[in-house]
Amino acid sequence: MKIFKTSILIWLFIKTISVFAQKTDEIYPTMSDYIQNRADATTGIIIEKRTRGQIYMVGGNDFKIYSANKAYSKSIKKEIWAIKSNDSLYLNCFQFKLGLWYAYAEKINDKLYFTAAITMDKEQRQKMAMIGTFAGPIGAGLAGGDLALNRFYYVVNLKTDEMQYLSKAEMLNTINLYPDLVEKYKQEKEPEGIETLRYYLTEIKSRN
Repeated sequence: MKIFKTSILIWLFIKTISVFAQKTDEIYPTMSDYIQNRADATTGIIIEKRTRGQIYMVGGNDFKIYSANKAYSKSIKKEIWAIKSNDSLYLNCFQFKLGLWYAYAEKINDKLYFTAAITMDKEQRQKMAMIGTFAGPIGAGLAGGDLALNRFYYVVNLKTDEMQYLSKAEMLNTINLYPDLVEKYKQEKEPEGIETLRYYLTEIKSRN
């Protein structure tokens, strides 16, 4: 009997630890909630990095976020604006007409920068093609057979509530406080390439 009671106590102790150790994530139903830092706490969120094969087969963005609760998963898939987990912010690309699932976002000053699939909005696609050099990454993305795998940089302005393609002009506007970066950026052969833009965003963040 003594051994049985000891076993029960140990089991309860382990269960208690697992409950307290369960990760708490933050849910932002709308952009306004994020701006005002008004998050809903939740647990049981699962974040999976999608493989190239999965993206190639069915499209969508890089991170699948869901819950064991099927009803809650439906809400996460299309209704939630963003989810924060371990200080990493994930934007729901469906909210921006950029396909299903989530993209990792980086906050620099009052803007969020992220890479995502090409927009599903026809008018926005045309604008992107006109803003960028059509022979560049946008043209290649539109013409290529592996369109689902292509990623493009976007920026969300938290002051104006607007999302737009991170074009060369927008990037120059972003780095205009750093003359050395501006001059260097103007010499780039692929100014709208993912790696090029990521480099300059990293530079800006390190100087803030």
